[in-house]
Amino acid sequence: MKNKVKTFIWLISGVWLASSCNATKNVPEGKHLLTKNKIEVNDKTKTETQLNPYIIQRPNAKSKLFFFNLANPDYLKKWDDKILKYSDSSHFWTKILSLKQTVGYANFRKGINEKLIESGEPPVLLDENKTQKTLATLHQYYIDQGYFKTRTAYQIDTVAPKKANVTYKINTGDPFILDSIKVAIASPVIDSIYQLRKNKSHIKTGQRFERENFENEADRLTKEFRNAGVYQFSKYSINFREIDSTRADYKTDVVLDIANRVVENEDTL
Repeated sequence: MKNKVKTFIWLISGVWLASSCNATKNVPEGKHLLTKNKIEVNDKTKTETQLNPYIIQRPNAKSKLFFFNLANPDYLKKWDDKILKYSDSSHFWTKILSLKQTVGYANFRKGINEKLIESGEPPVLLDENKTQKTLATLHQYYIDQGYFKTRTAYQIDTVAPKKANVTYKINTGDPFILDSIKVAIASPVIDSIYQLRKNKSHIKTGQRFERENFENEADRLTKEFRNAGVYQFSKYSINFREIDSTRADYKTDVVLDIANRVVENEDTL
């Protein structure tokens, strides 16, 4: 009898598990499971992983979605009701097995559900607001790389009932190149320090515009000035201006602007 009960429990569990494998089982009507993100840059599929941090919404890991769909989240809420029903000696399963066995089976299913939900992940439902935000971050990424004339769009394709893919399309155009680099430094002391160490600059004529180089240059100058004795120098005193993203020749001038530090002494600046 004991072996028959075990066989029965595993048989019922097997049917229950098999019926739960539909990937869109927990996707509401009118919604779509995000199954794939694709990025096309200048009509070529981009596979490099450096763009991954800019993707706000990503598909589920298949194993996590599988485990979540095997579970029945509602069963955890209904467990106490199940025990109450099984406690009635006239209940169908209690009459066939026993109260101890039916409660044991209920506990068994509850434990499985808890583990599956813990190991799984709810379905990632396509959210067009997040798609638009992702497109904006991708656009900014290429602007920061010097592609000032970047154009972006996205396309949503329904690939199956309740499933959809998103394709991000990016046309970068040519990158902008740094043309003349001028300096406007108000303090003669700061200017003299700059002139002594300008050969170490991260920004140079003929170089492609990259925002990271400007950030590195600001960090370098701040360190140089402080090491030279200007201990209170602030990075935020440094500005790069007159960057022109409209020129037809894909070049831009840059002015390194460092203003005097503003000091407040009572009512006087």
